[in-house]
Amino acid sequence: MNMRLTTVALIFITAFSYLAAPAVVVARTADEVGEEIEDKKGELDKLNKQLEEAQNKLKESQSKKASSQNDIEKVQAELAEVEQQLAVNELEQKQLNEEINLKKLEKEETEKKQNDEVTEAYVLWKTTDFTQTMFGSEDFLKSTLYQEYLSEQSEEKILGLSTQLDALSRSRDSYASQISTLETDRVALAEKKSTLENRLKEINTTIAASNNSASTLRSQVSSVQQKIEQLTAEQQRIIAEEDRILDNSNPDQGGTDIVAGELYLAGTGRDKYQGHGVGMSQFGAYGAAKNGWDAVRIVKFYYAQTEVQERTGSVFVSGNTAYAGYVNRWIDLNEYVAGLGEVPDKACGNAQQAAANPAKYVVDNTGTIWDCWPEEAIKAQVIAARSYAASYGGSICTTAACQVYKGGNAKQWAADETRNQVIISTGATHNGQIIRALYSSDNSQGHGTANNDTVWSNFAGVGTPYSYLRATNDTAVAASYSYTNWAWKTNSYTMAEVTTFLNWAADNYTSGGANTFLKNVRNGTGTVTSLEFIKDPSQRVKQVRINGSAGSQVMAGWLFKAVWNSWAYSKPAGQQDYIYSLTWTGKTG
Repeated sequence: MNMRLTTVALIFITAFSYLAAPAVVVARTADEVGEEIEDKKGELDKLNKQLEEAQNKLKESQSKKASSQNDIEKVQAELAEVEQQLAVNELEQKQLNEEINLKKLEKEETEKKQNDEVTEAYVLWKTTDFTQTMFGSEDFLKSTLYQEYLSEQSEEKILGLSTQLDALSRSRDSYASQISTLETDRVALAEKKSTLENRLKEINTTIAASNNSASTLRSQVSSVQQKIEQLTAEQQRIIAEEDRILDNSNPDQGGTDIVAGELYLAGTGRDKYQGHGVGMSQFGAYGAAKNGWDAVRIVKFYYAQTEVQERTGSVFVSGNTAYAGYVNRWIDLNEYVAGLGEVPDKACGNAQQAAANPAKYVVDNTGTIWDCWPEEAIKAQVIAARSYAASYGGSICTTAACQVYKGGNAKQWAADETRNQVIISTGATHNGQIIRALYSSDNSQGHGTANNDTVWSNFAGVGTPYSYLRATNDTAVAASYSYTNWAWKTNSYTMAEVTTFLNWAADNYTSGGANTFLKNVRNGTGTVTSLEFIKDPSQRVKQVRINGSAGSQVMAGWLFKAVWNSWAYSKPAGQQDYIYSLTWTGKTG
């Protein structure tokens, strides 16, 4: 018997053996299965569109996460991203299950087609009527050749369908494996979601607590009252009491009763919100950067007789942060400044920059200055903060009493671009050492920043000058803010009323060294005849000279201001008038 003729028989055996394993249900035809397949494909198309929409939403949430501004926004954005990932995960599992169902139907259809092909081939192999009709019963050669042709066609169809069945089985197994992986991912994402939800609760609790004592708008750029050696415990207490008084003051009071020939005090600014006024002005750096200055030029401008050098180091941080809760450990200076608060995290950029580097840039919202700052201003802040932390004695806190540290790495780009850069003194104070780089909000009240010994001194206005903390007139470049140019004035007073003020101070103001000092001033002055205001280059009052019938006495400008405000606070409502900044002058009505 010809070998080709035996091939078909072998195909029958192989094919029927293969079909026996899955126990194919023959209750419906291949065409009927095909119709169900088309329906499933339509359902799968709809599911694919839903998955595409979910994946696009996931990309949007990832973009929002990259451009988020602060820690609560970042956690919210990350939570939204995880929730969207869960949605995508669920749809991907549905999609794979539908793919498996489709493959089952396609396998069933293919098995039925294979069964039909085997049956048809078997019938052709066993039947001679067809070949006899075509070639005649005596034409054995033609009949044999035709049988070989039929067997080749049947073999190709049956074996081809068997290959398809194998591929469908492998696809189904692969999809099942992917579903198992997705389920593992889903469990991990659900755990991450729970962690983020708890973290968000913690942050909201922390923010709620801090908002009780924080200025809502200006908390974003702190009016830092940083530590310095000259700030004694008693001066800290006096300043804290004055802050309490001014927190409850009405800035529109005072200045309504100006009498010709009487003395009144008039000034600009509000120290409570602008800060101590020493060192770098944050809004000054903002304005300088807008004018094209780079970070090194900015810090060298504000800190006289200094150079920027690279030095490594770490700082011990202790306190609560918005990012990680309580911190109590040594932190590398570069890691530390990456989690700095103080000024916005992102640099203002265009759409192309924001898309290419969302960790650094955000498209500027011209309706606010809190979304982003010029990159060189942020870098100047990072250099100053790194220097301040490096020079700090002991454990540094996380609040504005030291400098605001929120944790995380939102300013990582600025930390990297200024890596290890600190400010080194080349002057008489701390020569060759990292400087105590003090800074505060918008220091310029019309004439620039203050000498450190104006702001921090003894009761007589005598302090220790720091060579790198000298008054700097930045009015040409500093950005203006509402409190910078805010003008105020007191009511007017006769010298007899000023004498009353001095007597009240000696008899009623506080206890301790300040009270003893004020008694000596009153006794050494007698009846007040005139006041003189001695100022530093920033026009802040360093000393007040009180002239009187018994002689002249000098007291620090900051102490005069604090005592005056306590006296004003003691007066009946409607008569209170306060000195809001050290930048004042005496005028005659």
